[in-house]
Amino acid sequence: MLRARLIGAVCVAVILCTAVMVSAEPAEEVFHRASEAERTGNLEEALELFNRAAELDPGNSAILNNRAIIYARKKDFVQALRDLEQALRLNPNDAAAYLNRGLVYQEQGKIEAALENFNRTLEIDRENVQALLNRAALRMKAGALAESLVDLNRVLSLDPTSVRTYIVAGNLDLAQNAPDKAVKDFGNAVRLDPKNVEAVRGRAEAYLLKGDFERAVQDFTQTLSITGPNSDLLSSRCSALVRIGRLEDAIQDCDEAVKLDPARADAFYKLGIARAAAGYDREAVEALTTAIELDGGQSKYFYNRGVAFNNLGQSENALRDFGKAIELDPKNVDAMNNHGGILWARGDLKPAMEDFQKAITIDPRHLPALKNLAAVCLALNLTDRTISLLELAVKLAPKDGELFVGLGDAYLAKKQYDKAQSLYKKSLEKAVTRDEKSQILARTGLTWERLGNPSKAVQAYERALDATEDVEHRQRLTRIITELKSRRR
Repeated sequence: MLRARLIGAVCVAVILCTAVMVSAEPAEEVFHRASEAERTGNLEEALELFNRAAELDPGNSAILNNRAIIYARKKDFVQALRDLEQALRLNPNDAAAYLNRGLVYQEQGKIEAALENFNRTLEIDRENVQALLNRAALRMKAGALAESLVDLNRVLSLDPTSVRTYIVAGNLDLAQNAPDKAVKDFGNAVRLDPKNVEAVRGRAEAYLLKGDFERAVQDFTQTLSITGPNSDLLSSRCSALVRIGRLEDAIQDCDEAVKLDPARADAFYKLGIARAAAGYDREAVEALTTAIELDGGQSKYFYNRGVAFNNLGQSENALRDFGKAIELDPKNVDAMNNHGGILWARGDLKPAMEDFQKAITIDPRHLPALKNLAAVCLALNLTDRTISLLELAVKLAPKDGELFVGLGDAYLAKKQYDKAQSLYKKSLEKAVTRDEKSQILARTGLTWERLGNPSKAVQAYERALDATEDVEHRQRLTRIITELKSRRR
């Protein structure tokens, strides 16, 4: 919001009318009526009155400054800047005019020009809170968090409890990945002004970052009750709704968001994510394709369409999209892992291995890629490499029973049967489903076979048989048990 400034010197004009002198309405009175019209939102009346005041007192920079506010609110930035430049010619040390010009440039996205004007404002008026807050916000967006914090600390010493101060502080908290502090700062702003859209929206974003998705939904809903239908807010609420499993509501939000703004690529992207989460992969592909058509430079758009294609069994399309995702973002380890997974599924083990290796080189803690690389290494009989990879994975996820199964398989391949048995026992303790337990018990049976103990093997296979309802697995176990029993006879 541009800052209004009280009119300075007043000049009274006179007019002649059929030889009778009549005093014109004083410029100061017209100015005050214009300011009141602007305050109540009647911009056309305010502009008309400021025009009249300017005619009555053409050398008054305050009138020009305030008329510029009206032009800016009407998005007529050219005329707003023209008025402000004239005001500064009349009064080169007018801090309010520099501030307003900075705000106009900020609205236009001319960040450097905006900063220059905020700097000039502060040279004239070191304690100008609005200039400090806006400069802090621009510095924050530019990534200069330390400089932004300096400005904010100055504001806190001057005006520590204003709504705007809390909002800028909350945004800086978000930039510093401090969601708990952001919730508190935005909450203070909301307490002072419950209908401040930026404050409620900021707290919603803080809850989203914090992982408190229920409260994020509540705040996005409150913001929408203030603003009415809004594409940006609807698509943001969609993201929170997905995280709490309200998938149909999420889809509805994004459907409305793209209707409100059909050119909004990120809304189509979030619609695709919501549809995919609900299992509508074909519809997800459609939404993600539209997002890509609107903005083809986003790695995550191609990655998620690749996932949807893969779920539909369209592996070639998926492979192409994962490749494009990697091209756009060479550090997209999820895309590398999925790209390698498709290559592995079709038997191209070495290219798959390269993908998995690249992924863990970029992110050594990427568990899915570690697991996949270990599995490929085991398939290629690289057992020592398999073991080292899985031991690293166990350090990252010590409760993941699947890792102990993999280690057991590696030691089984190395014919270290006692070690394999020990690892299968650990994995059995961590197994959740009956089928998982059955698979582990079947491996235990195989280990007993390799140790030359068919009786123990049969016991393990029978336990595996009791633990599963899978028809094919039961048939295979039954055949093995029958063969082992016939040998014993």
